[in-house]
Amino acid sequence: MKNDEFRAKFTERLLEALQDTGIREDKWAITLYRWIGKKGNNPWICRKWMNSSTKPGKANLELIAKELGVKSEWLEYGTGEKCALDEVTQTYVDQAVDLLKTMNEEELQRAIRHIQASID
Repeated sequence: MKNDEFRAKFTERLLEALQDTGIREDKWAITLYRWIGKKGNNPWICRKWMNSSTKPGKANLELIAKELGVKSEWLEYGTGEKCALDEVTQTYVDQAVDLLKTMNEEELQRAIRHIQASID
């Protein structure tokens, strides 16, 4: 893969993860800027990450991945799982998914409504 393709794919994953946060799009660059420990209001480097001009170094990539709740390998290379869950949490999530797979459509919808009501 060429360097520009690699950066474009990274940017796609970065924007996807930023969208998942619920942060307003017009705040993405300044949010990234603050996550990497910068002060001020000129997040030009973060805009370059967002338009595929460049990508962050390893240290900044790790900080960003942590704040986004994704695995750094996924963010940088698109490999592995997207979500960064600790082992215990991942076990519970896997068990919940296994249970949900056994439900019929009506039971599944009730379970989803219950989960949503529980976290709101």
